[in-house]
Amino acid sequence: MRILYLALLVFIIPTFTNAQVDMRRLPFTPEQDSLVLDSTSFSMSFSNEIKNIQIEGNFSGKMRIYGTKTHNQLNANLVYAPLLKDERAVGLQEVSAGSTDNTGVGLYIEERDGTLHIRPANNHYKDKHFSIFIPEDIALNVRGTGYGGKIIVYDLNAPIVMSQLQASVKIYNPGKEVDVSTKRNIDIIVVKPLSFPLNLTSQTGLIDVSIQKESDAQIVVTNDRVTPRIFSDLPLVLMTKEGNRQIFQLNEGVNRIEINAPFGNVYVRAFQ
Repeated sequence: MRILYLALLVFIIPTFTNAQVDMRRLPFTPEQDSLVLDSTSFSMSFSNEIKNIQIEGNFSGKMRIYGTKTHNQLNANLVYAPLLKDERAVGLQEVSAGSTDNTGVGLYIEERDGTLHIRPANNHYKDKHFSIFIPEDIALNVRGTGYGGKIIVYDLNAPIVMSQLQASVKIYNPGKEVDVSTKRNIDIIVVKPLSFPLNLTSQTGLIDVSIQKESDAQIVVTNDRVTPRIFSDLPLVLMTKEGNRQIFQLNEGVNRIEINAPFGNVYVRAFQ
């Protein structure tokens, strides 16, 4: 019996331990996640008074948002719509309650008080995928949208705020502060050495953050589990541990990364 027990310790337990520390990440660079399946597109110019772009409303598909060098211009594409085309509706516009399409690509866009508001033209649309190209230096606010969808943001050099979401969020190469709160997973890759704060909350999912080894960061992790599960390949120094809250430091610890993952694992990895 004792020999059998030792065999279990040697062969089985290490197997489970290795399986738990899987640092692999699925890539989501623009080239790998921007296949255009439909040529339907819309473009518009807007005044210099626009300082913010707000995306709102319900959708269950992918919303890809790209920061571009173009100033004061927005481009939007309906990338994919899986619903069968209604031949009887050709030449007609849907006028169901809440249906307003002023772009021709399934989006409603209007300017109010210095903010450009964007939402799906019809809350009944399911699984439509959109690509939106906006100036890289205009702040982005995404509010109360998702319901199983995905929001992916690339190369935006302006503040990003997302709140009341039920979508998974992926952010690649942000240039300013990021504040995200959602019920699902959060993935973020900071390409350059971190020089701004990150505030990330996933109510039920995991949080995966990649930063440069040279970054100066203070990483605060809060997790409702008795033993929070935090994985990293960076030389983090544990500064404080109080119950379910742990504070780590990387290099000088200047920029704060606030991570709240009540029920999900946390991954802080070196960007490669």
